[in-house]
Amino acid sequence: MPFLSYLAVLEWARVEVFDVRDADPLQLALLQTIAPGEWVELCFQLIPACRILSSAWPIHKLWDMEPAASFQTIQPVPTCVRVWRSAGFTTYQASRDALEQAALGSLQAGEPFAAICATREETSPVEEAAQAVGSLLLRWIEDGLLAQLPG
Repeated sequence: MPFLSYLAVLEWARVEVFDVRDADPLQLALLQTIAPGEWVELCFQLIPACRILSSAWPIHKLWDMEPAASFQTIQPVPTCVRVWRSAGFTTYQASRDALEQAALGSLQAGEPFAAICATREETSPVEEAAQAVGSLLLRWIEDGLLAQLPG
């Protein structure tokens, strides 16, 4: 079973995010108070209880399979998975598409919001890019992935 090492990485990430300290998540109400001109340099950070994994296998599907299921049906597919825990004791995981993977990479690299938008604008019209990145940002806030902005 060539995917076992990737599955072990997922399991370890779930343990890590369960044990790491809580952080106050970013609230949508705070973002609504930020002036439009300030968004260009705005930098977001992930909460400490979040890990981004890259795998050659769909480990999120393997994790959710019933014990009696046949693992032979799973084929290697490059996959990006985010693992996180918001306030509480529940650990979550979800696969991510290429857009979110690139945006999370930019976010982890400390790039400002404008750079994340610019990455999407390379492949889409400006309005479509802004809508796509805005949707990602909203999803991240709803999932509690983003840490409160520094005061």
